[in-house]
Amino acid sequence: MRKRETNSYLLFLTLIYSGGFLGSFSYILKGGVFANAQTANCIQIAISIAVSDYSSLFPLFISLISYTMGCTISHVLKGKIGNERLWERLLLAYFALSVIVLSLLPPELPYLFSYIVIGMVSSMLFETFRFTRGLGMSTLFCTAHVRESGANIGKFILSKDRAFLVRALRHIMMIVFFIIGASVSALLCNRMGEKAILFDLVPILIAFLMV
Repeated sequence: MRKRETNSYLLFLTLIYSGGFLGSFSYILKGGVFANAQTANCIQIAISIAVSDYSSLFPLFISLISYTMGCTISHVLKGKIGNERLWERLLLAYFALSVIVLSLLPPELPYLFSYIVIGMVSSMLFETFRFTRGLGMSTLFCTAHVRESGANIGKFILSKDRAFLVRALRHIMMIVFFIIGASVSALLCNRMGEKAILFDLVPILIAFLMV
């Protein structure tokens, strides 16, 4: 694998905005399933088993399996291609194609098809875009950023080293951009339905130009 310089922080802000947009779209229009992240879905699986609601298990398992397959495929393809920048651009192109496919799926089509598309591309993004400036970064969910924000604020209080405060602020901004993306998506989904996802092409294009 030919290594390249670390991706810019602005790229990660753009991707997490897109991640929030996609997550909101999935939850609002695709049956209340977070197809782009799996923690909530694992909880839903456990609850469904506990209350014997087995009919809801199949779509949740499909989302989980699609996500797992995406991570595997991403890892293999990245190794096969051997050029990190080329792989990132191909992945973002695939992301854009996935968004277009989602916009074309009829509303009456079973949600499973959307879960597969969203789960695959989301996990591939999660597997590929991990670090910027030595900081671990997630582009799909906020839990790690909440943890790192609090931890780095604590380190700043103890050491008075402003580098920790800067790190905390970077993670806080990731949370803010995720919320903005999800909020914009919610507004557009309520007005435009499935076609709202096409607006996610804007941050994807910006990200493509950055890599």
